[in-house]
Amino acid sequence: MRTSLERQAVMARLLAVWCAGLFTALMIPPAAGQATGEEAEDPPSLFSKPVRVDGVDFEVAVKSTWGRPAEVYGEFQPGIALRISNRTDKDLTFDLGGTLRVSLKMAGGAELVEGPIGKRHFPKPMKVAAGKSETVTLPIRLVHTRIRDVCLGVHSDAPGTNWLTGDVRPGKYRLGVTLENSRTGDDAWHGEMRTETLEVKIKDGK
Repeated sequence: MRTSLERQAVMARLLAVWCAGLFTALMIPPAAGQATGEEAEDPPSLFSKPVRVDGVDFEVAVKSTWGRPAEVYGEFQPGIALRISNRTDKDLTFDLGGTLRVSLKMAGGAELVEGPIGKRHFPKPMKVAAGKSETVTLPIRLVHTRIRDVCLGVHSDAPGTNWLTGDVRPGKYRLGVTLENSRTGDDAWHGEMRTETLEVKIKDGK
């Protein structure tokens, strides 16, 4: 039979394990991109089928479900990203600032996005090596503004937000990305492209 000291040692070890588990759970941060009151599980990302233009494949990625933040100044990160795959045999550069535009439409509806992503957000061309792929996440947020509209805007470290839309209501939308580069040069990709669109569902946060 175990002595009293042995039983106390066992209980002390069990208590230490329990406390360590509790500490770990408290230290794990919440998943990014959650609206106020949204389910804890982060929605999966979708990838469009690649569109090839002049030897380069373009794909857009985005979270399948967006939550409209319930509180003023709340934000949701939809995870909009552009993947560029260079299938040519030479390095290429891509101008994104002022030429990259997100498209957001309801089924059968008009375009909601009013302008491109400004050059200040992508001041330098992006280089993609021959045979390689690069993915850039667009600094776009769904924001509950102080006038209580929920709008799509471009996040910046500088004061002010570059608003892309007016109030975005709950519903199903089609999202895509367009790019138009006119810069010339040996390493510059120039042309126009429009990705395939993806369906996203926007719902109110609880």
